[in-house]
Amino acid sequence: MSYLRFVLLGLLLAVPVSAGVLEQKVSWSGTMRKVTVGEVFARMQGWSEADQLEGQFVFEERLPEEVRAVKIDRLKVGAGEGLTYREFAKKVFKEAGKTVVLKETDQGIEVTYLYGRSFSMHPSKLLKWSKAGTTPQEGLEKLLTEAGISLSQHASLYVSKPKSVLTVRGTEADIAVLARFLGRR
Repeated sequence: MSYLRFVLLGLLLAVPVSAGVLEQKVSWSGTMRKVTVGEVFARMQGWSEADQLEGQFVFEERLPEEVRAVKIDRLKVGAGEGLTYREFAKKVFKEAGKTVVLKETDQGIEVTYLYGRSFSMHPSKLLKWSKAGTTPQEGLEKLLTEAGISLSQHASLYVSKPKSVLTVRGTEADIAVLARFLGRR
């Protein structure tokens, strides 16, 4: 490789890739009172446009009305917090009682809602799972893999031995797939 190509390649690698709007700092600080989630996100879009950030705070799909309409009594953003749009949006969703994963795409911000569900299990089932792996959780994961069932990257499983409870956290599809695997609705 010639010296010039090597230098040009080095320059290309040194150029920072601009982060999307989710990784930018929110410039606004203050307190919002008695606002809906929809109103907060409309303001966030205005802030991103006013700051002329690369990308806009626009959702890929419209938020469900039951999320947009949730009222937040008080939402405070301190000037010293230095929250990014991602952190602030997660804070808003948390106030609305939702756990989400945010991902930036060409069409806007993709929102993946995460849910939790617990299943009471018979101790013999946990013992069966333990035999398939070193722990009931690993055994269940191994059995799912053997059955050709894969959960999303957001899914997590937790088995509480003393109470014989399996807790799954993930998307609605993850919970539905696991419920079918366990023979439950």
